[in-house]
Amino acid sequence: MKFSLVLVLILLLAVAACPFFAVPMAKLLPADAKQADAGRPQTVTLHRTANGSTLTLSWRDYLCGVLAAEIAPDLEMEALKAQTVAAHTYALYRLRQGDTLTDDPDTCQGFLSDDELRAAWGDNYLQRQARLSQAVDSVKDEVLLYDGVPILAAYHALSPGKTESAAAVWGKRLSYLPSVTADGDVLSPKLETTLELTKAAFLEKAAALDGANLKETARKWVGKCVVRDTGYVQKIRIGDAAFSGPDVRAAFDLPSPFFTLSQSGDTFTFTVRGRGHGVGMSQNSADFMARQGSDYREILAHFYPDTVLTAGDAVN
Repeated sequence: MKFSLVLVLILLLAVAACPFFAVPMAKLLPADAKQADAGRPQTVTLHRTANGSTLTLSWRDYLCGVLAAEIAPDLEMEALKAQTVAAHTYALYRLRQGDTLTDDPDTCQGFLSDDELRAAWGDNYLQRQARLSQAVDSVKDEVLLYDGVPILAAYHALSPGKTESAAAVWGKRLSYLPSVTADGDVLSPKLETTLELTKAAFLEKAAALDGANLKETARKWVGKCVVRDTGYVQKIRIGDAAFSGPDVRAAFDLPSPFFTLSQSGDTFTFTVRGRGHGVGMSQNSADFMARQGSDYREILAHFYPDTVLTAGDAVN
């Protein structure tokens, strides 16, 4: 007994004196994972724009609600997983910027509560909710990092066959948001849409473009258009000024800043390809890649190059 007690004391002293024994335990968590979790709240505080209320949610419930609002639940499971990681990472990025998370899809990410989904999905609720829950539960602890911090994981519904870079759209170069191919998008039946406007309707919409100053004669309302090598509109002259593709998209409520504008008499026609701003992951192409055999890791690596997919601490 005395020998055993002495041996135990010796071992305890050795551990206390030598920090080497603690090193392997520290290495069990990747350094990037610890950086990603630093400052992450245990719960999500979400501002609901419709009624001004505030919800406190678990990360799991928040991600399920975002997924339900942002992507079709019948897409391939690997695409749903990729969307979950992107939504999680995007939320962490916004929080790191000091922003408030809202359910406004134009400025943050959409969100639908469980009660809203039951009302919207009816008899399909259980099946669709089960798919979203499966996707979220399988990857809810994973985030995308660049230089050890969560990235601006932008995404959109459908590109015209190639995504746009963050530098081109927002004037901010982010190496993990370049222009990349999105081959599956050109096969989509929703790729192209057309919007025809009368002279009066065009004039009404163009009022949102500061400096256009459209005169009575409509034949000079549309001028030169400059496009990037991706096909997205860089600048187009409308009236007295040139405007960016995103500005025209916003003013005329177009699905995408990839468009052509033609005029025939007093009729103006936008022919638009894609849906969304075009930066980051194309949800349609993510689904296409999944159907071709790519898993969510490969999908994320394609749309967000040079990033690291890291598992953080468990999110309840």
